[in-house]
Amino acid sequence: MVSDEMKHQLSKRVMPLAKTLCPFVLMAILFRVDTTANNNQAYIYAYYILATILVVSFWAFIALLAKKNQDKQTVEIQPRYKSEYKFKKRPKNEKTIQTVAEYDASQCWTKLGGAVFNSFLSGLIFSQSGYFLPLLLAPTVAILDLFDTPLTKIYVRGLNASDHPELKRPFKTSIFPSFDELKEKRRQQDIARIAQERAERQKQPAGSSTEEIVDKAELERRERKKAKRLAAKSN
Repeated sequence: MVSDEMKHQLSKRVMPLAKTLCPFVLMAILFRVDTTANNNQAYIYAYYILATILVVSFWAFIALLAKKNQDKQTVEIQPRYKSEYKFKKRPKNEKTIQTVAEYDASQCWTKLGGAVFNSFLSGLIFSQSGYFLPLLLAPTVAILDLFDTPLTKIYVRGLNASDHPELKRPFKTSIFPSFDELKEKRRQQDIARIAQERAERQKQPAGSSTEEIVDKAELERRERKKAKRLAAKSN
C-alpha cells in the first residue's frame, strides 16, 4: 500500500503539472469532438453545471467542518495590502488575530466565491465567443485545485502542520509557488555564503591583507577603464 507521505509527495509533484497541461489536453479533446452536435453540447453543458455545483458544495462542506474546529490556537495575519493603512486608521505592522476555525472558514468562503466568479466569467466568455473551452477549463481547474489545497489536506486527508510545514497557517497564497520556493532557496544560499565569508575573514591572522582576490581578466578590465578615464580627463 502507498503511505500517506508518498501520496503527499506525489500530489506535490503531479498537481502543478496537471494544472499546467490541463488547457492543452482540453484543447486537444475539443479538436477531436464535434461541438456542433447537440448531444456533445449537452454533455459539455452538463459537465459545466455539475462540476460547478460539486466544487461549490465541497467548499461549503469544508467551511462547515472548519467552523466546528475546536483548535484553540490563533492565527496572526499580516494585512495583504500596504495601502490599507491609507484608508483605515490602523497602526503599522498590526496583525489580525483569528482563531483556526475563523481563518479556515474564511479561506473556504474565498475559494467558494472564486469558483462561482470563475464559472460566471467562463459562461460569459462562452456566450460572447461561442468557444466551449472556457466551460471545460474553469470547472476542471477548480476540481484539480480541490486535491492540492491545504484545507483539503487537513480536513479530508487528515494531515497536520507538524508533519507538513507547508500546511502551517496562514497558508501561502502565491500564484507561483515554485518560484517562491526557488527564491527562498536562493535566499538561504546567500545567507550561507555570507556566513562562510565572514567565518573565513575571522580565521585570517591579524595584520593579513583582506583585499579581494582579483583574476587577470578583471585586472585588465580595470586598467582599460582607468586608461579611458584618464584619456577623457586629458581631452
